[in-house]
Amino acid sequence: MSSNSKKGNFPMQASSPEEFREAMKEKNKEVSFGLLIHAPDQDTFWRVHREMDRMTAGDTIIYKNILTAFDSEINQVGETLLPERFNFFEPAFYLDGRLWKFLNIDDEVAFVRVKPSISE
Repeated sequence: MSSNSKKGNFPMQASSPEEFREAMKEKNKEVSFGLLIHAPDQDTFWRVHREMDRMTAGDTIIYKNILTAFDSEINQVGETLLPERFNFFEPAFYLDGRLWKFLNIDDEVAFVRVKPSISE
């Protein structure tokens, strides 16, 4: 479903702001991996990553967000595609069986909570 590594198919150096912007466009097309979040009660690690799904006619990148589960030895045991409007990149922490992410809504703290599980 998703890439296992970054390909590095973008320029590593730029000599002008325009070249830099073009290199960043290419870099943003590659997969971006989030941090591993340990879920000790599940003996699991969770990671959210995003990858380019498609480009719009205006060259805007539409990403797919994927939640991946790993066992205690960091072997992938499952992954699921998150809903398209669901932007949950980089959960902040794991607590009480849920992944939590901070949100700023009109200068107020809010949270998105996801209760992941692995099923066969």
